[in-house]
This record gives sequence, C-alpha cells and structure tokens, in this order.
Amino acid sequence: MFSNSITFSGHDFESLVSKFENQPISLRLINELKSDIIKYGKSRGLLLIEPSQPAVNLEAGELRLAIIVGKYSRIHIKGNKWFNDSLIEKK
Repeated sequence: MFSNSITFSGHDFESLVSKFENQPISLRLINELKSDIIKYGKSRGLLLIEPSQPAVNLEAGELRLAIIVGKYSRIHIKGNKWFNDSLIEKK
C-alpha cells in the first residue's frame, strides 16, 4: 500500500489505514484519511506533513496519496518571556 517509506509502514500504520479499505470513495473518506495520516505523522515527531490531493481511479476503486514530509532546518522564536532559550532549543 505505501512504498519506500519507513515512517509510513508497519503494523500501526496498516491498522490506521485499514478502516478506509473496501469503503466507497467519497470526499468525507478522503478528508478523514488525510486527517488521520497527519495525526499519525505528528504523533511520530513529524511537524510538517501534508498528504497530496489524491489520484482516484473509480473504475479500479483505487485512491493514491503522496505524503509530503518536510523538515525544519532552523526555527527562530521571538518574544520568548516564559522559557529560557536553551530549554526551547533542546525541544
């Protein structure tokens, strides 16, 4: 189902997406799937994650999403008055 992906593979992910298999393709199903994928990625430390607009083949009953994962190279925080900078940098 999901190829060439370490983060989006394994029993946990397969369990997550299995509830969407063999269901009629609808806008609601697509939005729920995308939302669940985002939550799954964020729960594994991926802050920037965006499932693409799906490619749908209704004749085959197939829905394909590309999952785009981004990375932060640097974060600059301004106006920090509650926490010490080194504590934020560690997180």
